[in-house]
Amino acid sequence: MSRASTDLLFGLVLCFAGVAIAVVARAMPSIAGQAYGPGFFPSLLAVGLAACGLIMVTRSILQMSSRYAAAPTDLNQPPIGRRNLAALVWVVGGLAIIGGVMDSVGFLICVPVFMIVFMVILGERLAWSVVLSLASTSIAYYAFAKLLKVQVPIGLLDGLF
Repeated sequence: MSRASTDLLFGLVLCFAGVAIAVVARAMPSIAGQAYGPGFFPSLLAVGLAACGLIMVTRSILQMSSRYAAAPTDLNQPPIGRRNLAALVWVVGGLAIIGGVMDSVGFLICVPVFMIVFMVILGERLAWSVVLSLASTSIAYYAFAKLLKVQVPIGLLDGLF
């Protein structure tokens, strides 16, 4: 696969993820007394993902169309690497797994594990991956669960928070 083909694939995945998140966010109940409900931030995320995906799809289509009009020597792009393919498989598979176990396992376990594995696949050091994922997950949990009063699944850590 060429770089443009890989970008097309990733762009389509991002568009699909954005649409899926938007559908789930619309189904979230509203909270009395708040101008926005728990689906507000996921809806923003959905728009951002879909927009980024659309940009990637558009750029890759333009690159592929200009490349086909160019000389055949311009077609030599490095194929998708094993690391990038593993990252794509992990994102799609990991998100599917998280979707199935989030309520029982909990946000504070699922998200750091997902992030650590993803960063290690991409070549980051394990220690840095652990620190960054624990810090960002803790900040996200505090912001949503404590400040915005959004119910975040606790799962196995029920009773500690």
